[in-house]
Amino acid sequence: MGLGDDKFSGVDFNTERHFNRIVLKYGERIYRTVRGMVGTHEDADDIVQETFLKAYKNIDSYRGEADIGTWLTRIALNLTYSRSRRKKLFSDNPVEDYMEKISSDTVLPEVAAEEKERRMIVENALKTLPEKQRAVFVLRLYEEMKFSEIGALMGTTESASRANFHQAMTKLKKFVSDKKLK
Repeated sequence: MGLGDDKFSGVDFNTERHFNRIVLKYGERIYRTVRGMVGTHEDADDIVQETFLKAYKNIDSYRGEADIGTWLTRIALNLTYSRSRRKKLFSDNPVEDYMEKISSDTVLPEVAAEEKERRMIVENALKTLPEKQRAVFVLRLYEEMKFSEIGALMGTTESASRANFHQAMTKLKKFVSDKKLK
């Protein structure tokens, strides 16, 4: 499912009530996307807050050509990239919350140990990806966005998004297979 299902056409964004609707509708999605890129809950929260503050201050620049969720995600990704360049924000655990998607609820110690090892391999593999490939990977796999949506969001084409995703997958597969051989 993509980020936005509507364009909020005809809505007065300058009223606090309407803007609060936008925050409620897109806040969690923006958080998940940012959290997949940065290391801590606190950093993700800061970026999400900064995203909505920047959107509110610059609402006049929203032209309505893309849905509001795409516009907000673009702001969030730009802030994430900017912050990572300034502070080296990408962490040792960039996908901690997302690993729940591949974890099991088993209580057997040997299975739990294997699961922990798999998580570490995936986390380490994701850290090796360039920012754009990591962003495309997170948006595609965890946010289930279409390549056309990712392309629009990232300011590239659908085929460039596909290429970045496949390059990321190739690198991740190689990283994982190299770790298994050692």
